[in-house]
Amino acid sequence: MCQGERREELVNLNLDQVVIGAADPTRGDRAPVTPAALRKARKVQLINVRGKNQTLRNLFLSADARAALADYPEMERSADAEGLDQPRALFLRAGSIQYAKKDDHVGSAVDEGDANGRLTVRSINKLVTKIGELHDAEQEGESNIGGLHPHMLRHTFGFRLAEETGKDKFELQRRLGHQSEAYIRVYTIPTEEIASGYVEKF
Repeated sequence: MCQGERREELVNLNLDQVVIGAADPTRGDRAPVTPAALRKARKVQLINVRGKNQTLRNLFLSADARAALADYPEMERSADAEGLDQPRALFLRAGSIQYAKKDDHVGSAVDEGDANGRLTVRSINKLVTKIGELHDAEQEGESNIGGLHPHMLRHTFGFRLAEETGKDKFELQRRLGHQSEAYIRVYTIPTEEIASGYVEKF
């Protein structure tokens, strides 16, 4: 569901941060958040997304993100939530993964999800890497993406947002959660995949 969020921001999202309608309840009505409502709505936000330096921002979701978010509670979240006492997290670890505080034989923490079922950054890294591997296994020739990493998705989103908004500094700062112009400039530089595609048009 990469809409420019950092991994840490995604794993810390709670169900009550998904809003259909007005972000400020005193300024308009909110619709109940259901899969059907998410599919039908044109304005869905993640509110109070906590970024670096404790900054807060509200983020609108694209049609694809709204559809994916609508599918998740119907197809996966309810099964993942079994055995958890009213989990607040929006994204839960897979129900098949057992939480363990410590593996006494190895002496290291098992980091697949916290005790409340919240998905972890490490799990996102593994999922995205696996998606890249599955993509590459289906490709013939040189169209492999190799070594897909979550930050690559954020960078691509940032670059495409910069293109779409005419490099609107305010929108890039608001969406990506960066205050520094130096960081914003990074997102106006195309990824290798995008840059390599430019010459194909000649």
